Amino acid sequence: MRWMSAPWTSATACPGPELLAGNGSIAALKYGELLECAWRLSAGSASQRLLLDFPSTACDGDVLNVTTLGAEVCGASSPPGPLLSDGPTVDVEFVSDDDSSSGTGFEVTYTSVE
Repeated sequence: MRWMSAPWTSATACPGPELLAGNGSIAALKYGELLECAWRLSAGSASQRLLLDFPSTACDGDVLNVTTLGAEVCGASSPPGPLLSDGPTVDVEFVSDDDSSSGTGFEVTYTSVE
C-alpha cells in the first residue's frame, strides 16, 4: 500500500503519496471499486497527539481502518466517537470491494491537540 494525500473527495483511483501534518480531513463520498489507499497523519509536533472524528461512515462492505489504534470504522452500526492517538502519528487504510453499491462514502477529520 502506498501513502496518499488529502483531501480526497472523489476518485476512481487513490491520489498521490504524501505525509499529512496538522489538521484536515479525508473524505470519499464517491469512490471506485478495488481501491487500496493509505494515509499517514502526523500532528504538528512530536509532543502533540491527533484527535480523529468520523462524521460519515457509510462504507458498508468496504474497510476503513485506523491501524495504529486498532479501530475498524466501516460497517459499524454507528460511527465511533472521537479517537485520540497515543502518539503524534496515525495510519489510516481504506480498501473498497468489487461492489460499487455497497456504500456511499466516509469522512475522517483530524486535529492536532496538546
